[in-house]
Amino acid sequence: MLEHAAGLAYDAREGVLYIAERDAHAIRRIRISIDPSSWMLEPWSGTGVAGHRDGPIESIQWNSPWGLALDAERRILYVADSGNHVVRAVSVESSPTTSRTVLGVPGRP
Repeated sequence: MLEHAAGLAYDAREGVLYIAERDAHAIRRIRISIDPSSWMLEPWSGTGVAGHRDGPIESIQWNSPWGLALDAERRILYVADSGNHVVRAVSVESSPTTSRTVLGVPGRP
């Protein structure tokens, strides 16, 4: 179950739907296939604790992620991290997947 889904971004090439869960301080994903019974909501990014931490995907902290957008090449997911007053970029293709703040100063509107 989702806790206030606030933003969506769909990667048609990979068949992945990213969902910003504002109140859970996380980004989830669903791998879309022809058979909807095989769709599974899975955790992708965020510890579930509000905060601001860039770095590897398993340790990223969000504070009320809101809007999502993929770049034209579908390599970077941009996240409006509303509680931190920043825009962050998460690499979705590279390994390891990491995030970085690209606009704003955490905690300062």
